Amino acid sequence: MGRLTTKDRDGNYQVEKDAIVGTQEGYSGPAIQKLGRIEDLVEDLMAQQDRLSQELDALRLQGKTRSAQFREKMAHKLTNAHILSALKCALSQC
Repeated sequence: MGRLTTKDRDGNYQVEKDAIVGTQEGYSGPAIQKLGRIEDLVEDLMAQQDRLSQELDALRLQGKTRSAQFREKMAHKLTNAHILSALKCALSQC
């Protein structure tokens, strides 16, 4: 996973001119493709979180909070939350 950006002395990121290409619809190129994949990842993780919440609630209603299935789903949800937190921090400059 190679970098497309470099950071200047002021802390601002930039890419080479060929990393972003103007099109009739807007812009494309390797940098835009990578950004799109990151945005897809965030959306997928958020959708997984919603699905896991529903599944965990269903297991709670069944009284299965000590089951292996519940614990696996909870671990998955916590892992996703950690990844989303790191991405939010990286993308928002926290």
